[in-house]
Amino acid sequence: MLRCADPALAIRLGVQIVSEVEELPGCPPVRVGMHTGPAVFREGDWYGTTVNVAARLCAAAGGGEVLVSEATHGAAGTVRRIDLEEQRLHWLKNVTEPVPVRLAIERPCAASDWGRFDR
Repeated sequence: MLRCADPALAIRLGVQIVSEVEELPGCPPVRVGMHTGPAVFREGDWYGTTVNVAARLCAAAGGGEVLVSEATHGAAGTVRRIDLEEQRLHWLKNVTEPVPVRLAIERPCAASDWGRFDR
């Protein structure tokens, strides 16, 4: 579990982790789930519904997928070089309502993007 204060950078980090692990021979595919909201820090760990939803999205993701909740998407806004596919609903264990999510996919860099790092 990772916590990131900036949702846009969190999405980029998740996509980058998946991409880089896929290139390592013999490593199993990574699955990433993200959700934004309040959480409680206690005794070196994070707790709460937000954490539970993120964990459930991680479990729902396929190998090599980054699932981003609509809450995270809304908080992040536009993320350079990342496409967020059409929204779909996921029913998650111990969550009463379906959670709207989007699949985050890295978009290839255009020549004008070379050498630039930003959100």
